[in-house]
Amino acid sequence: MRYKKFTIHKYKAVENVEVSLRNNLIPIIGINESGKTSILYGILSFDKDNDDFFSGNHLNAENRYEWDSKNHTVSATLEFEDKAEINSIIKDIGITRRHRLYKQLITLIDNNEELKVLRNLDTKEYSITNFHIDRWIEEKLVDEIFLRTPFVLFFDDFTDRVPAVIKFPSNYTSKDYDEETDSERTDWNIYIEEIIFRATNKEKDLNDLLKQDEKIRKGILSDVTDKLNEDIIKEWKQLKILQNQLSEDKINDLELELDYDKDDKGNHVFKFSVIDKNFKGKSRFFTIQERSKGFQWFFNYAIKLKYNSKYYSDFKGAIYLLDEPGSYLHSSAQEELLESLQKISKTNKIIFCTHSQYLLNPDIINISNIRIAQRDDGKINLINFGEYRESTHSEGALSPIYDALNMSLGRHNFPRNENVIITEGITDFYFFNMLKQNTSFCKDINVSILPGASASNLKELISFSIAWSKQYALILDTDDAGNKAYENYKTFFGIKQSENWIRYSDSKNSTKVTLEKMISKTDQKKLKLLTSSQSVKKCISLLYFMDKIKIKDFFQDLDDVTIANFKILENKLSSVLKN
Repeated sequence: MRYKKFTIHKYKAVENVEVSLRNNLIPIIGINESGKTSILYGILSFDKDNDDFFSGNHLNAENRYEWDSKNHTVSATLEFEDKAEINSIIKDIGITRRHRLYKQLITLIDNNEELKVLRNLDTKEYSITNFHIDRWIEEKLVDEIFLRTPFVLFFDDFTDRVPAVIKFPSNYTSKDYDEETDSERTDWNIYIEEIIFRATNKEKDLNDLLKQDEKIRKGILSDVTDKLNEDIIKEWKQLKILQNQLSEDKINDLELELDYDKDDKGNHVFKFSVIDKNFKGKSRFFTIQERSKGFQWFFNYAIKLKYNSKYYSDFKGAIYLLDEPGSYLHSSAQEELLESLQKISKTNKIIFCTHSQYLLNPDIINISNIRIAQRDDGKINLINFGEYRESTHSEGALSPIYDALNMSLGRHNFPRNENVIITEGITDFYFFNMLKQNTSFCKDINVSILPGASASNLKELISFSIAWSKQYALILDTDDAGNKAYENYKTFFGIKQSENWIRYSDSKNSTKVTLEKMISKTDQKKLKLLTSSQSVKKCISLLYFMDKIKIKDFFQDLDDVTIANFKILENKLSSVLKN
């Protein structure tokens, strides 16, 4: 079975949020306290196999801002693989094809419909919401569904840390041991069991290891060490953590080791060690906790990824929920991490919260896939990039996107001895590039276009342009910010340089003209319809990442008003750049 979407209803401050899994790599951004993590926890709470996570604290859905908070639910829309899967479910439930449930499930497939399962977080019970069946059948169906659904795995960058030791009770190897009653058992106990099982090619389990004599046990643990270094250290190196960036984790001579001992109470105690041979080739031993926070995060991430008990070698179909992944990693490692997530997302679904521009690289992340978490009047909403409206209390929510867009462009060297156009921001940059590529705009001028960060943050680009360009032009809005910047730059650079600065004006000689107002009402309407957004500024960014044919069709169908406005601008640019 496949998850298609989750709907979170009254989970903490989440009023009603739908998370579609149409895309495989979905970033969620937003200012602090906007509810990003609550959305991830809401999804996590649907899967009963994760009820022990964080000691079950994520299952507490009560909104503390409401005294009568109730009716907390999370529902999932699921899709069957095929009719064979339905036949398998019916067989395992123990009913025949003559049963009404079989007909209901087959009808779903025949009508291209999905199954809708709701979990009431107050009672922890499940129900099927798009058709009615007897309760005992419903319970059996839910059990069979969970045997076939992809698992949901949560990575928390701040609170979920590797323990110093992992203990198993002294009676672990006896028949009296019951993991269900082991109050100290954690996910890390399961990871240790799984590591032993995988390292021995699934031939030995932890019970077998503990019953061996010391020599054989050491041999098995040696195989475990080899497996850990193959799965963890090798990928840590692939993140390309440069030695001068994280000097305490020089990667060339690091090894992992799993140590075993007994404490004075006879408990079986495991701990991970890092062997560092970077000091004159001599081995020095460290705990995971003594390494950098970046390494600690990656170790935790990799262990969870590789050694989940539901998961073997075919990383397919899982849903990964990552809260601020790689926040302790250097920027270059975050870029490599994003590439790693992209590879995993080819066969899995990844939803991650981030403040980092390095995890929003537009070469990998389509900005139309980005969701923005926003809290209004205490209620958490999840909004598409194209529909987001910035306000005073949410100011800065989109800054990681704009930083990422400029970061991608900033990788290129400054164009030397060329004609240059400087724009106020990334939106203008996108529009002029599309206009230039799909119309005759500035076709007689060999020009490079550079995006600024805002009207008030262009000093550096102007300075570089004065020093290195053949000729340059700066385009500013004629709004308050643009006019203020114009006067400030004139004071700083002098009147002579201001001859290179152009301000928007349209054919109607309007006041406060911005890029958006250069586009006619008719063309704005077409742009909004094409990109499914109501903000012209966001429409331009969304259009830039759309199919080239759609971009071309839009620009070649501009009406006379838009063409006239940009003809005025083109004449101004030509006058400056051809001097």
